Amino acid sequence: RLIDEIERALLFPRTLPDTEQYPNKTITSVRRMILSSYGLIAVNMQQVFANYTMTNIPGGTPPPPSWEGAPFLQIEPSMGYQRGLPLLLIKESGVNSIGVWNPAVVPFFIIEWDSTKPLDEFFNHVEWREIFQNWVAQVRNGYFIQTQPSYRYGPDDL
Repeated sequence: RLIDEIERALLFPRTLPDTEQYPNKTITSVRRMILSSYGLIAVNMQQVFANYTMTNIPGGTPPPPSWEGAPFLQIEPSMGYQRGLPLLLIKESGVNSIGVWNPAVVPFFIIEWDSTKPLDEFFNHVEWREIFQNWVAQVRNGYFIQTQPSYRYGPDDL
């Protein structure tokens, strides 16, 4: 649904590995995406505790129980911030507020999403619409600034 919202704003979302596939290591691919983007949205959802059993791992030793989640949820927003990209951070209710996800230490707003409520409620909420439209405007402004020619060709361009 988030990708639909971005596309409706006439922006073109990119994700690894869905729309971009590089032969490099993941961290290098993340860096390449950050350097060639005009904005960043990161979503931090609850991690899942995985305790595999022999029934769901055929023919092998199951890995030890561990927390599964996205390992780059601190790195990607940090890289985006360092690059000066407009950031929009969405955190699921109940996720620990550590690192860049701590509203006390970051200079941008983190919007919280309650996964127990219908998804439409989040996307129709005034807070989401306001923050998202502000982010879209910043992305478009950054694109305009970076793609504007350095030389003006006519009197209408002054």
